Amino acid sequence: MKLWTGVELTDNSSRNLSKLPSNKVLLLYWIAFVITLISFFFSSSPTLLAEAVHSMTDAVVITITFYALTLVNNRDPFYTYGMHRLETLSSVVNIGTVILGSMASLALSVSFLLNHIPDNPEVLTAISSADLLLSIYAVRNSGEVGGVKVHSILDSTTYTMGIGAGLLVLLTHDVIIDPLMSFAVIGVVILQSISQLRDSFSTLMERSPVDVNDVTSELLLIFPNVHDVHVWNICSHMRIATCHIIEDPNLTLGELDTLRKRAEAVLREKFGIGHVTIQFESKQNEEDY
Repeated sequence: MKLWTGVELTDNSSRNLSKLPSNKVLLLYWIAFVITLISFFFSSSPTLLAEAVHSMTDAVVITITFYALTLVNNRDPFYTYGMHRLETLSSVVNIGTVILGSMASLALSVSFLLNHIPDNPEVLTAISSADLLLSIYAVRNSGEVGGVKVHSILDSTTYTMGIGAGLLVLLTHDVIIDPLMSFAVIGVVILQSISQLRDSFSTLMERSPVDVNDVTSELLLIFPNVHDVHVWNICSHMRIATCHIIEDPNLTLGELDTLRKRAEAVLREKFGIGHVTIQFESKQNEEDY
């Protein structure tokens, strides 16, 4: 005898929808990108170009995230979990944009460095300062979506680097400082992209975000005979687990339900698992595995 119980504990996407950044914050990201890009043409500053690429990437990332989260809960008989993988797929597209933009920015920075092309440090300092203020505003008004806050904080870091480059050029009149600083900004962007790519790859490959042996050890404290434990992420905020549990066939449904609730609480509190499917079995059938 086998009894299936599909149990959904939490679905953070519903809560995330109410905590998304406002349209005003999204608009600020695009304004920062446009202003920074235009300023590059007036200042010939490779650091501003690197900042513009970063701003464009973040604007695209956050815009797609904003609208993807409005679609992820669309469920039907075919998309039974919803469309949460849209977040991961959009992340992969965004990373491709980052790589192309960074390569273009790097090539131009090298050209500026080799040819000692002068920049306009006043424009670099002023625009980086304005972008920094917009980024600080975004941090304070980005809702409670952690990724948006991370993007805003990283933006603040790159804009601060731009301010530093502008001030150094003003003080030293050394034009190579600007392209050298652009390399640092590009490095920050690439490091950020590598982290996103690693997370997206792990999600697409259904890699367990936690050590399954640790999960099994915790479940064994409640169910002495648990096996075939699997954990994976549907997306960044939806973690799934399944397991098979052998139990005494004489236990009542109420007794099993009490044990199940204990297991759910442990998985939620210790591993952040919000959606659990438990298969109860009265005996282990070798031919099934």
